[in-house]
Amino acid sequence: MSERFFAIALLVLGALLPGLARADLVPVRSGLHEGFGRIVFAWPDTVGFNLATSGRHAVVTFDRPIKADLAAAARQLARYVASAKIGADGKSVKFVLNDPFHVRAVRNGHSIGVDFVVLGADATTAASPKPAAQKQPAAV
Repeated sequence: MSERFFAIALLVLGALLPGLARADLVPVRSGLHEGFGRIVFAWPDTVGFNLATSGRHAVVTFDRPIKADLAAAARQLARYVASAKIGADGKSVKFVLNDPFHVRAVRNGHSIGVDFVVLGADATTAASPKPAAQKQPAAV
């Protein structure tokens, strides 16, 4: 009887595990802006997340497993990001930064953006157009 129970338990467990551990395939895009770089995770629906930073390391942990190709985004953000990889837990994305940038996360609908901001730069003003230089009256 114990062999039969064990076989049934394995079948049930095998049927449940793929649904529990299935990672969402999440498109990733990135962009360079004046004073900061951004990577965006375009989730298919709303996901919770947490951002933790320490020195030259940043980790975004999502509520669900993620499957994503980070290579192109990491190459585009090479000024900011030395490496980006999905963590062993399958839910986190770990960044090693080239410098101790300010890192912040923003939500826009289902998408989660992570900004790497040059220290001392205010990205909200850095991304805004600069005012035109005012002409000085000619000296007489």
